[in-house]
Amino acid sequence: MKINTDKCVACGNCTYVCPMGAIYIDPSIKRAVVNRDECVECYACFNGMSQEHLNPTMVRTVRKVFQWMRVRFDPEPDVCPTAAFEPDELSWPRVVRRAFSDPRVPHESTGVEGRGTEEVKTNDVSGRVKPGEVGFTIEFGRPGVRGLVPGHAEDVLGARRGRRGF
Repeated sequence: MKINTDKCVACGNCTYVCPMGAIYIDPSIKRAVVNRDECVECYACFNGMSQEHLNPTMVRTVRKVFQWMRVRFDPEPDVCPTAAFEPDELSWPRVVRRAFSDPRVPHESTGVEGRGTEEVKTNDVSGRVKPGEVGFTIEFGRPGVRGLVPGHAEDVLGARRGRRGF
């Protein structure tokens, strides 16, 4: 995901929508920025916010006038007033991140939307596990949810971020 800096007005609404906390307001450019290392391509920001398509120059001007008059203007918390979010062309490994994080992405081989969970758990679509066979799944968790092992939380989080190995 990327944010068009020409459209962004730094309202900050998107920072609350991201389950990974990958979106922040960069004070040097006064625009929202996506931290590509933290973003898991779940598209919660793009799909979860209404897009209003207002003129960015007008929104910035109104905000400055209100600031000058000491009137606070906050847009609705689930709205991007200028539709600044734009899907990015994904390449490896970001494509894989999106497949595991965005529940709206259909699986390549089955066409079933979701993270594969329902397809695997119910076996309704794929029919891969035949009568007399046993299948199992490994759940990797959801975006924004960290797995903690009691007494080993630092090792698990460190390995997840690539700082430590097991």
